Amino acid sequence: MYNENLNNRIFSKLESALKIYEKLIFKKVGELADTRAYYTPEHLRSVPESGFEPIEKGASWGGEWQNMWLAGEF
Repeated sequence: MYNENLNNRIFSKLESALKIYEKLIFKKVGELADTRAYYTPEHLRSVPESGFEPIEKGASWGGEWQNMWLAGEF
């Protein structure tokens, strides 16, 4: 059953929580150097031994059933 009043109260509380916590969710502590990616449609359970390719900062990836492992120096 849909209750408009309850729905509005929940969203209001979520917005308030987001304003409080959003600055704490992602705190930049540094950047990866020599970043490499391994793309696969498989759900691997361990880090691949080889097959990593260089990836540029800001590169996009993804799609249906796509996975990516990242490696780099921090």
